[in-house]
Amino acid sequence: YTTWGASSGFTIIGLYPGTTYTAKVAARHGRFFTQFFWSPTASASTDNPSLSFDLDISSIDTETAAPYTVSLGNLSPGSVTTAPNKVWVDFATNSTAGGFISVSGSNTGLLSSTASHTITAVSNNLGSISEGYGARSSTVTQTSGGPMLARSPYDGAGNIVGILDTSKRYMYDTTNAPVVGGRVSFEIKAKASDTTPSANDYTDIITILATGSF
Repeated sequence: YTTWGASSGFTIIGLYPGTTYTAKVAARHGRFFTQFFWSPTASASTDNPSLSFDLDISSIDTETAAPYTVSLGNLSPGSVTTAPNKVWVDFATNSTAGGFISVSGSNTGLLSSTASHTITAVSNNLGSISEGYGARSSTVTQTSGGPMLARSPYDGAGNIVGILDTSKRYMYDTTNAPVVGGRVSFEIKAKASDTTPSANDYTDIITILATGSF
């Protein structure tokens, strides 16, 4: 009993998913640890790995369909602009060590081919710099498990944003635990300076990836 974890039990690892296992135990006793009688058997089934993931683009918490486009509209020089629509992500997984939502940006900023200029992605307070672009977590909830948490540098307040560059960066995690009914949202923010060239094709492609640690 003590060797098998006492009141906290004993974890058997290396099992196959979606499989029913039957176990029985026997005590050891005597100088040479001879086996005592076998116990009655007990059965349990392992779960199949699962992960669900869905995107929505909306100003409110609602379901939407692809294609997914976030428009910042016109950027006023010297002012921080927040896209009216947020990016919403549904996430659930039964992975033992939890899951992650990561983000990256293809252009390392808002790129204009017409103006040959990029409003660079940053991890900074957009209110304190002349020009920049990034994302900021807005809401984080779950039905059970986790809890889900926004990670630095995306968990700032106000106009503090996290970078959207070509590196895969974790924006949310489930605190090393399975999660049910995870629902998060984040905002896209940008700021142009007085010297930012005018153009109507400043764009970026954001990739959002969901993973589980099984």
